[in-house]
Amino acid sequence: MFVYIMLAVVIGLSASQEIGTRSIRDNQLFNISLFLILLVSGLRYMHGDYITYEIRFNEMLNEGGDWGYYQIQLLAKKIGMSFQMFVFLMTIPAIYAYKKAFSISTFPNFCLAVIMGKIFTFYAMSGIRQFIALAICWWALKVLLEKKKLLPFIIMTVIAYTIHASAIIMFPVVFFYKRKFSYSIALIMIIVAFAISYSSLTFFASTADFSELADERLAGYLTRSTENQTMNALNYIENFAILGLALIVRKKAATKIPHYDFYLYLFIIYCAFLIAGANIGIIKRLRDYYVIAYAFIVPGIFYLSKEKLVQHITRLLFVAYFIFLFFRSLTIYDSAFSEDNYGRMVPYHSILEMP
Repeated sequence: MFVYIMLAVVIGLSASQEIGTRSIRDNQLFNISLFLILLVSGLRYMHGDYITYEIRFNEMLNEGGDWGYYQIQLLAKKIGMSFQMFVFLMTIPAIYAYKKAFSISTFPNFCLAVIMGKIFTFYAMSGIRQFIALAICWWALKVLLEKKKLLPFIIMTVIAYTIHASAIIMFPVVFFYKRKFSYSIALIMIIVAFAISYSSLTFFASTADFSELADERLAGYLTRSTENQTMNALNYIENFAILGLALIVRKKAATKIPHYDFYLYLFIIYCAFLIAGANIGIIKRLRDYYVIAYAFIVPGIFYLSKEKLVQHITRLLFVAYFIFLFFRSLTIYDSAFSEDNYGRMVPYHSILEMP
């Protein structure tokens, strides 16, 4: 547990001292935090889906059907690379991509706090392919916003798709990167999500079947889902409270946070997925591509008050909340394993402990 506590303290303190100026100190702390994430994630051993990936690597299996990942895996195996080295080397480009994705943020360390709270346990410590696919897609967003050209974004997203098919869910963002924020469009998106929620499993399964790009595996994920799966109430409270505050502070935040309106659209898409796929647990895999919106719209809420002290307290509360979510995710993940220690996150194990 010490490793997780150390990581949380470093990222939490780094995020707590930011004031939105992206100072040299902010960048230094950001790089230190990224390096720690690289070590913790890259040197992990026997957490989450580790053994499943190791078996596929050693036997050169392509059960996931992700062509790009499989080719990288084949190359690594042919040159005699161990699986442990493979995991570490695959983590490096992912961390670099996250660095590029958050390079446009004025609160880079807070972005990492969001990563900790929202995706670290499930992807950085378990799902190799989607952890990389998420990173590439988020870097692609940064390229899209800066260059205002679709081709680089499409190429990068297709690359991510070959790593994990779920990356296809990022293509709808092309409709929003040049669009001014509209409350009417936002309302329509939420209404449509509620309409879909009445028969969500049927809708998502038929959508996956309709599109060849959606991949048979995505349809398979949905087939294995049931209508009895439910979303934790905390998710609804959290997301709609943040959405309400983000809309209230929007005009002020848009002057402080780069591309605020674009990421607000992404957060609304995230909330729409939350509504439409509330009873389909696997939809989380798709929804999490839009988690990046937290990293950009929550800092806007810091400016809800003009008082510097209130802004600082608000920032501290949000940092504390995302760190809380991180430790909560460790507990939730481990609770699924009952008495079986295989795959658990606590205690932390590294390849240095290998037999």
